[in-house]
Amino acid sequence: MSYAQGGTFKTGFITGAAGSLMGSATAGLGTGLQIGASAAFGGVVSELSGGNFWKGAAQAGIIAGFNHAAHALDERAAARLQKRILADGRLSLGEANEWFRKGGGRELTIDASKLDLGWVKDEGWVNGVKQVQSLYNSEDGLVHGQMTMTRFNAQRATIERGLYDFEQIRKYFDNFSRNTFTVIGGWFASNFGTSAGRSYWINYNGAALINLYKLYKPY
Repeated sequence: MSYAQGGTFKTGFITGAAGSLMGSATAGLGTGLQIGASAAFGGVVSELSGGNFWKGAAQAGIIAGFNHAAHALDERAAARLQKRILADGRLSLGEANEWFRKGGGRELTIDASKLDLGWVKDEGWVNGVKQVQSLYNSEDGLVHGQMTMTRFNAQRATIERGLYDFEQIRKYFDNFSRNTFTVIGGWFASNFGTSAGRSYWINYNGAALINLYKLYKPY
């Protein structure tokens, strides 16, 4: 930008670095103050390095606005969306896909006790650990799919965090059913291919309730 306006690359580089530095230093003080301080500092540095104060101020202000301030606004928007999505402690398919498009890859943490996992039975646990495929069995299955659970008593288990993405497992026909759901899910998550998305981790807070349809006998 500096070179295009009749300045030198060196002056523009130094000014841009100064503007970015001030933008980082004033993060959290408000967008207006952040941009203003960056512009003023960039102008001074431009003048001292042989350039024009006002051109330097404009360059530094633009850098602060499009980099640091825009990032801060994005963070605030993501925080508001996250608060709305997790208000009930659960994650619906629509909410999961919305976060895939707008969450920027940030993690989500949900309440494990609110998942539909009461149907998980006693069979199949190895040293207290079990791979649970919830796709066909749970009302939450389309979001969480396969989960790794660690049991600590007859009716409670923790869940390892899982990645919400739409990657294929090996060759397509190695796991035809799962990969077909993945293709369809990715299609819907991206608004029929019109929006980009980023995978993200889902963390499970607390314990899931399991084995709810069997009378609990402690001994």
